[in-house]
Amino acid sequence: MHLKKNHRKIWLTALVVVGVNIIFAFIGVEIAASYYTGNPIRPKNSVIDLMGIMAATIGVTQVLYLTPLAWKACQARRQDLLIGLILGGVVTNGLNLVLFVIYAFR
Repeated sequence: MHLKKNHRKIWLTALVVVGVNIIFAFIGVEIAASYYTGNPIRPKNSVIDLMGIMAATIGVTQVLYLTPLAWKACQARRQDLLIGLILGGVVTNGLNLVLFVIYAFR
């Protein structure tokens, strides 16, 4: 497999992975924000709590859909897809780590 020819597929796959994780993170935040706006007793640090929920949502969605996709790509011997999935997962994990550190050390 010529990885140099497939570098566009690799970067596109990584971009799609990051985009899907961000979409799922914002869906999780929307669900949590609806809880906070409907709750008469609101916590003081609701923004920081929403960041923690976003970090947890990113982690859960990565486990639920990225792991089976990487397994299938490995079985199908699709190196370009596998490298793109891993690259997108690592970039998203870096974002997740930043959000988790902000939440943990508030």
